[in-house]
Amino acid sequence: MGDTEIGGLVNRVAAIVDQLGEVVSADAESVVLTVGHTRASLRALSLAPGLDVVSVIQLVADRVTNSETLRDMVETADARLSFGALRRSDPGKPITDVLLYYTFPAGTLDDDALLTLLHIVLSSGADLAEALG
Repeated sequence: MGDTEIGGLVNRVAAIVDQLGEVVSADAESVVLTVGHTRASLRALSLAPGLDVVSVIQLVADRVTNSETLRDMVETADARLSFGALRRSDPGKPITDVLLYYTFPAGTLDDDALLTLLHIVLSSGADLAEALG
């Protein structure tokens, strides 16, 4: 998929995600939205011909104390996720962010399937934010 098609995928994402949260910004490469108390960046990428993906990075917790308790909570929550991976941004530092990462093939999904998958991922991140809150 070329730049035009990637832009089309980003435009499709931007057109549907307002059902999930408030779109903060959108450009030719990404869409940023808030979902609950979280913020997520959604990017369209072409990994190979015929393999176009949406990459989600959701900020679940911002600048939290990086304790053993947090590590254990993140590891437990990560193991229970059906979609994505939950990670601390700076595991060796005293303060860290907690991020949810998920990338999935999206070029052939229709809008309903794309919205459903994004809803599952982003609502999981919002629920995790409340649990870590």
